[in-house]
Amino acid sequence: MPKKLVIIFTILIGFFYLYCAWAAPIFTDDLSSGACKGGLKNMEIKDGKAVLKICNLVTNGSFEASDKGIPGFWIYGGGGGVDTAIAHDGKNSVRLDKPDSLYIRPENFAPVREGVEWYVLSVWVKADFGPNPDGNSVQMRAWGNDTEKKTRTQVVGASIVGTHDWMRIVQPMVPAKDTAFFSSDTALNSMEATGCKMWIDGIQIEEGRRPTAFTEKYYREGLYASPEIALAAGTGKIIWTAESPAGTGVEARWRAANNTGAFEDVKWSEWSAANPLSFTAKGLKLLRFQVRLLSKDRGLKTPALLSVTLP
Repeated sequence: MPKKLVIIFTILIGFFYLYCAWAAPIFTDDLSSGACKGGLKNMEIKDGKAVLKICNLVTNGSFEASDKGIPGFWIYGGGGGVDTAIAHDGKNSVRLDKPDSLYIRPENFAPVREGVEWYVLSVWVKADFGPNPDGNSVQMRAWGNDTEKKTRTQVVGASIVGTHDWMRIVQPMVPAKDTAFFSSDTALNSMEATGCKMWIDGIQIEEGRRPTAFTEKYYREGLYASPEIALAAGTGKIIWTAESPAGTGVEARWRAANNTGAFEDVKWSEWSAANPLSFTAKGLKLLRFQVRLLSKDRGLKTPALLSVTLP
């Protein structure tokens, strides 16, 4: 090949590689391949997609959803009701004013997955047993139920005696054979007909031996966090692809800084459902962004994040 042609050919290849480098996105995270370069919180890779990881298996565990003092998805004998003045999680709790139990309704039973060896039930309780606290206690129990939600086994949980401020009662559970659901109740055991009060909040059933921080399943969230990305320009856009069934949603936000340490002093942008999401970071060198999956469903419809790209 003549020397001039070799030079021309070499130059053309160089321009081709420069064009590819310019045209390609500066960051792509394809979660559909099962690999994730960024960080995942409350999410898990399932069937090659980053899907929302369900933590709390019961709905309305902090009683934020209520109607005329009755907490949605729960039932009790009637001595008390939703208390909007005292709470541990959120704005509400359930108060019992006499010996009674707060039961979980059948439609809110926690499903048991095949192969999961441990579950844990946790409840926050506060008690005021008045001038005669002896013989009074708070007790939490769990029940194993079959596919028809009929009770098969009982797990007797811990009891707390005497007046006390907010305390968390925790009960690990191993599903017995043929257990399809877990249910629970929290009881006020008292020798007094009146004068005793108990507040219940933050009820959670989850997989594993140890409880995590309470999360409200009525409105749960999975969060994708990008790695730190070097900016090629002061403006750009964040693009994602997702499977988002009815009742779910996807939102994103961003922040930029000149160095890693400076991110702590920079506020995030507001969450936005715009896709692509534009950003302006003139004069700044680094970018971080987050994409969150939202669901008010009880697990039947779970959004899946497939990819995130920064062109």
